[in-house]
Amino acid sequence: MYYVYLLQSKKFDAVYVGSTNDLRRRFGEHNSGKEISTKRYMPWRLVSYEAYKSEKDARLREQKLKQHGNAMKNFKLKSKNSLKMDLPSTIFSSKKNSAGFTLFEILIAITISVAMLSVILSIYSLTMRSIGFSQDRGELSQNSRIIIERLTRDIRQAKDIATILPEDKEDILIPPPSELEIRDGHETETFQYIKYYLSSTNLHRQIRQYYFADEPNSLVPFDAEDDFSNPALINIIEDELVGQYISNIIFYGTSLITTEIDLEKGSNSHSTKNTLFGRNL
Repeated sequence: MYYVYLLQSKKFDAVYVGSTNDLRRRFGEHNSGKEISTKRYMPWRLVSYEAYKSEKDARLREQKLKQHGNAMKNFKLKSKNSLKMDLPSTIFSSKKNSAGFTLFEILIAITISVAMLSVILSIYSLTMRSIGFSQDRGELSQNSRIIIERLTRDIRQAKDIATILPEDKEDILIPPPSELEIRDGHETETFQYIKYYLSSTNLHRQIRQYYFADEPNSLVPFDAEDDFSNPALINIIEDELVGQYISNIIFYGTSLITTEIDLEKGSNSHSTKNTLFGRNL
């Protein structure tokens, strides 16, 4: 004989439908923990069973109970006097869920998984922002260092200052300029000038020379005028990018030249102040 049986957990709100050719042995396996899919809901009680001569008929009945609501409803009515509580709407089946989870447990697992995923994504997002913040801060510091190094070399060797600078940055009559032009002290034989100027947020270093149209090969000082009081023409020899992300730069002082630089990138900011002595001024 072959049997289709209905078990009910004594501790949990779960039922199990199965089929077997030895009901006593199979019932013992469920309550001894040998069946992995029902182990967690032990102990079990036998609520009802049906006997069939054909294994095929028993299997078909088992599948019908597990997959069709009306069949299960009729089975409830048949077994209502043996049940201690109403049967859940979902049948517990080892074939459809080998781990033995109920629908409620699956929903709980999904909820926990989604929550954990959200936490992981939040941590990842915070980590990436922190990395980006550190990179931006390092880039600002590096730009500041490069700018100061270039200014230091040029100002220390400067022979003259072409830009009019105030004594201090609080001077009302002469506001501190955002550009600086000095005579290149590296070129001792000619009149050559270096100009630092801001273009948008980029600091440029420009090498320039002055001359008159009638004598293009003769270089003159930046403030030279011809016989008709015309200023000298400018020849740009080189124009290079020195630094980026500059929101503000000012120059002031005469014998001691002070440079103040503010840099910004994203939510990061960096400020630096440097005072230099011109050896040849």
